[in-house]
Amino acid sequence: MRRSLPTCALAAMFVTACVLHVPAARADKASAEKTLADKGLTKRGSYFVLEGETELAKKVSAARRSKSVMDRGLRDLRKEEAKLKRIKSYIAGKRFEARKWFKQLSEPNLTAARNNQIVAKLELIEGELKEIEQGPLKKQQGVFNEVNGTYIEARDKYIAMVLESQADSKKLAKAYEDLSKDAAVTGAIKQLSEADEKKYVLGPSSVFKSQNAVAGTMARQIITEDIEVKVENDVPWVEVIINGKQRRSMVLDSGAGLISLPWDVAEGIGLTPSADTPVIRLQLADGKIVEGWQMEIKSVQLGPFKVDNVECAVLPKELVAAEPLLGGTFLKHFVYKLDLKNKRIDMARVKGH
Repeated sequence: MRRSLPTCALAAMFVTACVLHVPAARADKASAEKTLADKGLTKRGSYFVLEGETELAKKVSAARRSKSVMDRGLRDLRKEEAKLKRIKSYIAGKRFEARKWFKQLSEPNLTAARNNQIVAKLELIEGELKEIEQGPLKKQQGVFNEVNGTYIEARDKYIAMVLESQADSKKLAKAYEDLSKDAAVTGAIKQLSEADEKKYVLGPSSVFKSQNAVAGTMARQIITEDIEVKVENDVPWVEVIINGKQRRSMVLDSGAGLISLPWDVAEGIGLTPSADTPVIRLQLADGKIVEGWQMEIKSVQLGPFKVDNVECAVLPKELVAAEPLLGGTFLKHFVYKLDLKNKRIDMARVKGH
């Protein structure tokens, strides 16, 4: 005859089994959590995510604020530029008027009274121009330079932040892709889901997807290009397209404030100074001061980067050895880095800027 165990003995065995099972379950859960932590994953809601998501969100938010600063800077710059152009236009008009009066000095049968009248008019114009150039023009040029510097700093900062955010976003996406193929990670998430009776999933989270979309949108508004540079005797040359059709090789000179064109090159693209063309003083690389003419090129393009209505200087005919220089009136529109060793120039520009 079989004898059954007392009820108290069965209860004792059940308690013992539970005691053995609970520590084991806890140990398995702790092991799974450690596996995920070692991979850099943190639980947030029902997701296990990388800490980089938080940093990306901060960078994207900072980039958006930076864009507001940049856009405001551009509005301020255009306002000050318009003021500067009005002053320069007035000066150009007065110089044109002065040239007309000056021509009259060579008229035949000019009386002394008429000569004195013309000279007095010229002195009056020159006096007014000197006053404007030393006063309003100088002041407005200073304001423009300051606002331009502020804008360029904001623009360069924004481009750097966007490109960094995009790089981080791509890095995170690749890390999640690799983790999704890691059996230890997927096994640990499954184990924790069963232990907590809750569905856990590997990131990226919805927050990351949102920030990634914003970073992508900002990055698409930035044009970047790696352009070939020819180097001859340590001098960088690039090929540009002028007025949408004419190709010209020019020296890339970040130290030149203006695009500078020798007379024959300017003539070849249809820029021939006339008696009414504003005269400007230019300092050559050897320190020599010469007079040239301030003119405007309809468009200049380097790679995918195009600028319309670019101010340039046309050099006098006697400077036959001068090289065409691609200077600041074009380059100021871009963020660029010249690499002479690898014969490349990395350029970037925000669309609409």
